[in-house]
Amino acid sequence: MSDITPPYKVWPGLQSHPLGEHALNLREKYLSSGKIKSRLSPLIAMSDPIRTPDTIRWAGNLPDHCAIIYRYIDFDPNIARSLRNISQKKKQQLLLRSKALDANCDGLHFIRSTSLEAIQKFQVSNPKAITTLAALKHTQYPHPLPPVDGLLVSAIFPSQSPSAGDPIGVQTLRQKVERFAVPVYALGGINPKTAPELSDTGIAGIAAVGALTQENTMTKNTTDKRTGLKITKSESGDKLQFKAQFPGLDDEAVLDLNLVAKGVYNAHHTGVPKSMGGQGVGTALVKAMSEDAKNMGYKIIPGCPFVAVWFKRKPEWAEMSALNPEDFKT
Repeated sequence: MSDITPPYKVWPGLQSHPLGEHALNLREKYLSSGKIKSRLSPLIAMSDPIRTPDTIRWAGNLPDHCAIIYRYIDFDPNIARSLRNISQKKKQQLLLRSKALDANCDGLHFIRSTSLEAIQKFQVSNPKAITTLAALKHTQYPHPLPPVDGLLVSAIFPSQSPSAGDPIGVQTLRQKVERFAVPVYALGGINPKTAPELSDTGIAGIAAVGALTQENTMTKNTTDKRTGLKITKSESGDKLQFKAQFPGLDDEAVLDLNLVAKGVYNAHHTGVPKSMGGQGVGTALVKAMSEDAKNMGYKIIPGCPFVAVWFKRKPEWAEMSALNPEDFKT
């Protein structure tokens, strides 16, 4: 069991993701209120056997300094070791579900059916381990909670998770925060659009599955039914890339973006090989990027001339630009 306890307020890698920005703001408010400090990152990424089937690839695209909770149907020690390697390189915290304690993690995540006595026993035996707990949905705890680093309350908003149940809403979340003397994390339906509603709830951070999966950081991976053109998005550190490819061809067209400030990306390069030219591929990439920016809440600097042309053609895109809207009037 390793011991990762970064200084409070120091989670710079989260700035590369829109949801990470919200998590950092929530943590700052949480700390300013004088509440119990948490060793846990303000942003938790939770794997899911169905929604994140390629766990290793999913983890590799997560922002630095987040926490990862590895959930599974059948525990795979090879995946746990791979996650440990990734988390060490990206300065992330790795928690395993409670039945999978081993040396490849920084702590455990306890499911809601776990007895409080079992959690306390684990904490006594492993005082350096980080612990999180999924909160009970409809019943009260018979005793005060042990000092977990994060209590995950769900679902706050409508969620795609089959086990999410009816959303409890922001007001009920606020009441739970006031009731529990431990750091509370919000889970369920949280994305860059809904996260601002959590601003004054007093939570210590947020947890997510869908909003942090590679497949869902873009509204959807698209495939043109007529041409078969598939567009995907990948994220690595401070870089985003949209990629387009026709079925059966090795050639790929790309649109590259670099993070230049908090929530601001420079779309600096569009590349379309000759074999894909004249088929609207560059246009499809730019439109996919604009849809993603709108849904994920980040701004774009149209550094590439081709991208700049489209921003001039689309005055409604001015809200997604980091530049003066007057620059895009024709």
